[in-house]
Amino acid sequence: MNRKMLAMSLGLLAITGTAISQELSIEVNGGVQGLHYDLPGGKAKPQAGGALGVGYMFPVQKHWNVLTGINGAYYATKATLNGELPYSSFQVDDAGSAFQYNIKTTNYQEKQTFWAVTVPLMLQYHTTGEKTQWYINGGAKFILPFSGKAKASASQIAVSGYYPDMNVELKELPAHGFGTIQNWSGTHNLDLKPGAMASLATGVSFPISSCMRLYTGVYADYGLTNVYKKDASGSMLPYSATGVNNIAPGTVLNMEGTGSAKPIAFGVQVKLGFGRKKSKPAPADIHAEPDLTLKELPPPAANKDTQKIVEPVPAVQVPDSSPAPTISDAEKATVQQPIEFGKIGSTTVPVGLNSRLDSIADIMKKYPDMRIAIVGHTCDIASAATNYKVGLKRAQEVAAYLEKQGIAADRIDVSSKGETQPLVPNTSEKNRKINRRVVITVL
Repeated sequence: MNRKMLAMSLGLLAITGTAISQELSIEVNGGVQGLHYDLPGGKAKPQAGGALGVGYMFPVQKHWNVLTGINGAYYATKATLNGELPYSSFQVDDAGSAFQYNIKTTNYQEKQTFWAVTVPLMLQYHTTGEKTQWYINGGAKFILPFSGKAKASASQIAVSGYYPDMNVELKELPAHGFGTIQNWSGTHNLDLKPGAMASLATGVSFPISSCMRLYTGVYADYGLTNVYKKDASGSMLPYSATGVNNIAPGTVLNMEGTGSAKPIAFGVQVKLGFGRKKSKPAPADIHAEPDLTLKELPPPAANKDTQKIVEPVPAVQVPDSSPAPTISDAEKATVQQPIEFGKIGSTTVPVGLNSRLDSIADIMKKYPDMRIAIVGHTCDIASAATNYKVGLKRAQEVAAYLEKQGIAADRIDVSSKGETQPLVPNTSEKNRKINRRVVITVL
């Protein structure tokens, strides 16, 4: 069952990993991690534990993300029994007779440990800002425990058998499994099963670089289901008919009256997130998506037509004795004034800007040697990958308009900066509207 659920979890991560995620992270948790249960005549305390894993974060809205991933975790619990209280269960001896099996321990303690794979499914709310952000995560974790062991010890164990049919109690028959053992110890394998936990985490995050973020905070997990399968015997020490020295160790989890064993964890959490956006992408990054550029640029036929219109221009040579015309500061300012798109996700050139683009086309016709770079920009809403595409499409639309006015395509460089170079901080809708723009630079 554990293998099947683990395979399903890994399959889920493989599928989600192929999607465009905002962030990949490596996280470390450390604190108290163990089992929580009621123990008659004793107490169980979770011990130090921790977890290491990887995670994915997917943006769904401006302030909301969905988190998932996979972690390897270690859990430990220390159980102790008080004094010399007797513990009883009903057993059957090698002759087939039923009897009451009585156990009395001195200084009994047991350390229960296991490893587990945990798969979180969380919803995160976070504040916005270029620097420190506060976050809170809430949801569930699926736990698949394995390699469970219970290491038990006692300074003395006395076992006896009471036969109600004969009204006799056997105490000192070591060969038949009744007697006293000094300085006893042993290890028992725990039979564990998958479960679920409610999970909560909160903290703050800090930018380390343009594509790396450090998260620090606290976390708490509380088990919702029992993860231990009790033995049918219901005894902390199984009866041995071959002799008292052959008594195999068991666990207090098998005792009658022991409550459901549910995982519990709390402590500190450190996570390093690796985002996909870059503050200054190199030109090679732009051409790394040739399919997108070819798909969204105007058809080749349109480019050929515009190039035919412009072909005669190079034939008009300026006499060697005359200097080439130079663009004026006023004309340069007209060309380089940002073109605001305003609406979120809009890539169509606003109708009100046609006259401005016509003026830019006229200036370029006036100076046939002039070349320009058109760069698309966005605000910080949506993922970095989506914003890159929107910025590129905006730049392509402006380039296509100029080409329709007779400007040759080889005089125009097109690229995108996405959300990486805002003109003003993305702290309000007014500022974000300004950042949704196309910038033309005279080369």
